Amino acid sequence: MTGSARIGKSFALRKLGREFNSSSDLDLFVACEDLFGKVTEDFWTWERDGKGRSVLPKNDNEKGYWDNNLVVCSKNVSKVY
Repeated sequence: MTGSARIGKSFALRKLGREFNSSSDLDLFVACEDLFGKVTEDFWTWERDGKGRSVLPKNDNEKGYWDNNLVVCSKNVSKVY
């Protein structure tokens, strides 16, 4: 874990100094190949369920995050270092 969850405050320019709270996101690094595989599989399941509309965002704000995650995460989970 990294970012505000680990440090306790945000270093992002638009949120500089804001305390970590229940609406903060979690920034994770996965260094275990097995765990990375499980997280990746969970993402693809979430993507499929979202496209099939078996899961839906609660509101427009959450939909915006979901749409962004579909673009960003689909690129990032495909990377193997």
